[in-house]
Parts: sequence; structure tokens; C-alpha cells
Amino acid sequence: MNDMIDINIRLTRLDCAACALRIDRALSELHGVQSASTNYAAAEASVQYEETLTDISQIAAAIRKAGCDTPMDQVELIFAGLSPEKAETLRDVLLNVFGVSDAAVDLEMGIASVCMWAIGVEESTLLSACRDAGFSVEIGKVIRGQADTAPGQITLLRKTFLALFLGLPLLWDLPAWVRLVFVTLLVIGPGRLFLRSAWVEVKNRLWDCDILIAGCVLLIYSGCVGSLIATANGSRKAFLCGGLIVFLPLLIRSLEATLLIRAEAPLGKLRMLLPKTASVERGPEIREIPVSALQAQDIITLQPGERIPVDGVLLEGACTVDESAVSGDSDLKEKYPGDPLFGGSLNRAGSGKLRPHEGIEASALGERIQELQDQVDKKRSVYKRVSSLGLILLCLSVTAIAFWPK
Repeated sequence: MNDMIDINIRLTRLDCAACALRIDRALSELHGVQSASTNYAAAEASVQYEETLTDISQIAAAIRKAGCDTPMDQVELIFAGLSPEKAETLRDVLLNVFGVSDAAVDLEMGIASVCMWAIGVEESTLLSACRDAGFSVEIGKVIRGQADTAPGQITLLRKTFLALFLGLPLLWDLPAWVRLVFVTLLVIGPGRLFLRSAWVEVKNRLWDCDILIAGCVLLIYSGCVGSLIATANGSRKAFLCGGLIVFLPLLIRSLEATLLIRAEAPLGKLRMLLPKTASVERGPEIREIPVSALQAQDIITLQPGERIPVDGVLLEGACTVDESAVSGDSDLKEKYPGDPLFGGSLNRAGSGKLRPHEGIEASALGERIQELQDQVDKKRSVYKRVSSLGLILLCLSVTAIAFWPK
């Protein structure tokens, strides 16, 4: 079995595209992580790591260190008639399920509470593990921790419009102290995004443009306060620059996030085509296991309406398969024993048994996803460079104008 594990972990507090890049950098520096790519549009991070060197808890800790977070899934399993010894065994069984962070068994209530990392572990996986160990359990309440799917962009746009709303009065002929109030609201409101991000970067030595933006915001704000103290009317130019130094970087970040979401949207749709679990024959039973845990000798059962989890060869049965998601051909294909099947294809009708190819991780759809991921990474790099250059020039220019003598 391969020591490399691939997971897609959901994210929260993903405020802007810069946060996604910061997560990539933090995860890439984690010992044992081979690759990491954060999809800002889907609010999830795809991580490939070696399970003997790191684990999901360390990955989550690196995400939190980068200033974001990951939600947790909660599942309750209902059981009856367990002794304290059996209850402890049940807890051990649950803790051994991949993706489970913690588990607690309440004998009085007859409930086992399971806390899972947000990597898409299905409840059926827990059921299979418990039943294989001889426990009779049923699914109770399920609470899925939701990722910030595009709300990061929505939040960014709201902050941008709020900065515009608070900045417009600075154009009017208002008393200096009123202008200072508006600039203060800009700094502690929309501008707090840059201050918080800069603090995370300084604390974790992850240098980025947010440090420059935050420094310029505080410097110009200090200039506004200083001008009001020095003269009763203050400096109108400094107040205007105080509004621009918050609004314009937010506008640039909003445009960057919009372009990035458009670039990443097709990638998220393709990833949704790949099932996370597969029904596998294990002796006389059919068990549902994560696709990442499949081995070349496994026999996968296929049912109508299910997507094929990996590339392989049909051993027995007959299926009518829709391969449009993989090949682009909309014609249905009749598959018989010995015919190839491709991961991500939809089994429209019929049933059968599939043996995976030796290279389980190298499916046709997986290669297509990787090609698209490479294209997205290139676009992200270009967007980041253009955005960073624009922000640097903007911050230096606005700061210079704010303090330039009349």
C-alpha cells in the first residue's frame, strides 16, 4: 500500500486570494507534505502527504498557523447494550478510521459521538468499520462543518463597497475631526483585513504585500492624526490618502479574487466527479472504503447511477457507461468483461465488478485534473505577481502623496 495520502480538506476564514497562497506556503513547508494546492473558489486545500511523516492534525495546525481554519464534521452513532469494555473497544475502532479526530462513547445515552476532519469521510465508512468489528450501530445526527465556498470573495466585495461608502465623505468639505472619524472607521473596519493578515505574516515569518499595506495604512493614519494636532483643519490631502490606501488595495484584491475564482471553477467541478469512496469485496462482504485506500488486488462492485471511482478493467457483468466527463464523447458506451473503464465516468445502467489498474492514482480524469491544476497554478502565479506589483506601486505612491509637501 502506498504511503502517500491525498486529501481535500475544507477551509474557513479564507478571506482573500492571498490567504490561499499563504496556506500553500505553510503546507509546503510542513515535513512530509509532497504537494499542496488551495482552491480559493471551492474553499478547500488539496494535500498529498506521506502518512509516516505527518498527519491531518499537523496539516490542520499549519492551516491555522497561516491564519485560516478547517471545520469539523460531527456524527452520532446509536447503539444498545454495550458493556464498559465493549464501549472502549468501540471507541478504539472509531479512532482507527481514517479521518476521525476524536470519539466518545456515552453508555447511558447509547450514543457514540465522532469528530472527523473535514476531508469528506462518509458515514457509511464508520458503519462498515463498526460492523466489521461486530458492533450493531445506526447513524444518528450528522453535522457537517461547512467550508467558506466563495463567501471569502463576497466578504471581500462587502469590505470594498464599505470602504467606498466610508471614503466618499472625505471628498466633501467637512470638519477635520469628522474626516478623522471616517478614516478611523475605514482603518478599524475594512482596513482590519490587512492589519490582521499582516500580523499573521509577521508572527509566522510569512512575508507578503499585506505587511506593506498595513504599514502604509498605519503611517498615513498617523499622518492624519498628526496633521489634526498640528493645525485645526488638518491636512485634507492626508485624509483623502487615508481613504485611498484602504479602498484601492481592497479593490485590487477583489479583482484578483474574481479572476482566480473564474479560473478555479472548472477544476472544482472536475474534482466533484471523482468519488471519495468505493464499494469493495472483502471476503463475503461488501465494504465501502476511501478511494485512497484501494489496492490493485481489490475488486470494486459497480451499481447503476454510481460514478466509477478509478480506472480499471470490467471483470464481470455488463454496464452502460457515460464517459462524457472524461472523454467529451456524449454517446453512451456498452461495456463488457475485458473492456476498460475510466474513473469519473457514470454507470447509467447495469452492474459489474471492476479491477483497478496498477497505477490507481493515475486515472485519465486524474491526469486531466492535474493538467488543469497546472494551468490554474500558472494563472495564480501571474495574478499574484501583477497584484503584488500593483499593490507595491500603489502603496508607495499614495504614501508619498500623503506626505509630499504642498
